[in-house]
Amino acid sequence: MMTAEYLRTKAKVRQLARQSGITAIDSCYISLKLEAERPDWGLIGGIFYPNHLEEEMKSHEETLTEIGDSLDIWLSLVRANSVVASLRKKALSTKNIEDIRHYLDVQFVSSVATVNH
Repeated sequence: MMTAEYLRTKAKVRQLARQSGITAIDSCYISLKLEAERPDWGLIGGIFYPNHLEEEMKSHEETLTEIGDSLDIWLSLVRANSVVASLRKKALSTKNIEDIRHYLDVQFVSSVATVNH
């Protein structure tokens, strides 16, 4: 899948979530990728949310799973603070631009929540 297709799919996830009344999606980072080693798994997505939205996001988990299923994506909710350290380590060790960008996006979600809440 090309980058433009990822962006359209991310926008579609966000749009469907908003239509379902999940306004907290706007404070989350959505990541989509294909596992290079397992392309048969299909598109995998993570919705990274700040700590203060955990209860709200968990309450919408079923709806988000249905949205993922409708778009043929395996979606998972991930608390941003839980993975920041491991993403940083991976970004520093691989120096891969996509790993760095992914780390920075998740770090942003985590840090904005810390500053604002």
